[in-house]
Amino acid sequence: MNKTMSAKEKIKAIKCCPSCGSKDLYRMEVDLLCLDCSWLSASLFVSMGGMDNIFSAARDHFGSKDEADLAVVASESHEGVGAA
Repeated sequence: MNKTMSAKEKIKAIKCCPSCGSKDLYRMEVDLLCLDCSWLSASLFVSMGGMDNIFSAARDHFGSKDEADLAVVASESHEGVGAA
C-alpha cells in the first residue's frame, strides 16, 4: 500500500530547518519553530494544503473531536477576521 503523506506528516518528518539547516527545532503541536533563525512551519503547512479542509486542520491542531466541536473551533478562529 502506497500512502501519500499528509501535510501534518510531512511537517513531522522535518529534522532540520529548511531555512538555515539547524537541528534545533521546537515542536508546538503540529508546528515547528527553528530556535536559531525563527523559521516557522505554519506557512509551509498552508502551502502544502494543510488548511484546505478547515475541519481536518482543526482536527490536526486540536485533536479528535466531533464535527460540532470542530465547527465551533473553526468559527471562533475566524472571529474578527477582516473586521475594521
